[in-house]
Amino acid sequence: MSYRDEPVTYMGHHWVQVQGDQVVVGLNEDALNEIETIDKINFPNESEDVTADEPCGDVETNDGHLNIYSPVDGTIAEVNPELKGSTDLIFSDPYGDGWLIKVNPSDDTDLDNLLSDISED
Repeated sequence: MSYRDEPVTYMGHHWVQVQGDQVVVGLNEDALNEIETIDKINFPNESEDVTADEPCGDVETNDGHLNIYSPVDGTIAEVNPELKGSTDLIFSDPYGDGWLIKVNPSDDTDLDNLLSDISED
């Protein structure tokens, strides 16, 4: 399996997938099984710098907040515009159109390290 092709679990409730030179992050089924509704998503701003393993946004749910994490240092390339009006896609297609953020790693080393860490899990 190529970790560039399949989403893998990250930080317990997230999935990450490398697509080209970007890292895509979303909520996995474990997270969705623990919540009933998503009230609001507080996305980071596009072009905002993010730090690996540090919260960069959050998801407000009926059961509290879930932080959004980036697995690499970098810059937010895109937040999912489809989720700004409705969060239904997160539940109906969490590993596809329900992604949260796309991150441009600050350098190739971060991307290589991520792929190495994922392959060890």
